[in-house]
Amino acid sequence: MTSESEPTIHRLNGPSDLFPLVATFSDLSDGTEFKSYKDSQWRFLLNGEEITGFAIYSEEEKERIDGCVLKVNLDDDTVGLGMVLVRPSKRGRGLARALIEKAMQLENEQEKRCVLAVCSPLGQPLYRKLGFRDAGMVTTLTCSVSDLMQIPRKHFDNEYFLAIDGKSCKNEQLSLLVNHDASATGINRKDRIKLLLHGYAEGSRSTVAFLSTVGPDLNRFSTAVARQDCADGPLIIGPMKGREECCIPLMHALVEKHFGDEGGREMNDICVMMMVTDHPDLVARLLEIKGMSKVSECPAMASDGGLIYQNGDGSYLAMMHPTLG
Repeated sequence: MTSESEPTIHRLNGPSDLFPLVATFSDLSDGTEFKSYKDSQWRFLLNGEEITGFAIYSEEEKERIDGCVLKVNLDDDTVGLGMVLVRPSKRGRGLARALIEKAMQLENEQEKRCVLAVCSPLGQPLYRKLGFRDAGMVTTLTCSVSDLMQIPRKHFDNEYFLAIDGKSCKNEQLSLLVNHDASATGINRKDRIKLLLHGYAEGSRSTVAFLSTVGPDLNRFSTAVARQDCADGPLIIGPMKGREECCIPLMHALVEKHFGDEGGREMNDICVMMMVTDHPDLVARLLEIKGMSKVSECPAMASDGGLIYQNGDGSYLAMMHPTLG
């Protein structure tokens, strides 16, 4: 790409710049591998001060975006990149490379590491050319609500269990979730978790589950959050932190509480999705569930080759979001 043909890249800082463009981002993703992303999904993703966007506007239509990348400030030393999208008709022109290089420019000056929590097959060759190296594996799994509800709920001899609506979380429960998430990932995501629980778009809602196999010991809880971005959308389970043996009971509890007495074909047909991080034994166990299938297995990547959650304690079982980690 010559300097004459280099695109103009616009920086979009936080929700004040990004939120007015929700419909524009939805239009962009509609023609890509993220075509399932509609306004409600974008509202969750863009609604955070830790997000910066970089966009290339169309030369033909002033209000249309032809390419974008989002940057997430994860901590003082690390930024995440995600939603690297280019309109299919504009691919092959170096837009994705230009966007990523722009997003990485400041971080390289400050010697911050850049990470990509999930890398699609389409983007992997470019990321490797830019110096990113594999840093783990993320396996996306899916089944239906009815498949999951057919599994008998496993109970532990001395368990302490609670499942509640996200908006009903008390301060101490929110603190428990935030602290567990921070210990698992090494990242303080308090504001994002509050948003996840309290809602971010019309029709969005969440459910939280806590499970301990040794009574109400705050240090031994496994925790998980499930969210629906819209009423008929998939139920996405994550973040999940804790012991692998608690994963399926937590999933069962989340689905049971989230849908309550709704029942019927509509509820049973809803898709349940989870992105498992670097736990191959757990993936194997989940694939034993009748109806559970593997959607994808994609690497995480980092500019230094280090693990994405290198400051975590290894108990992070399932991701919140492929861009947010």
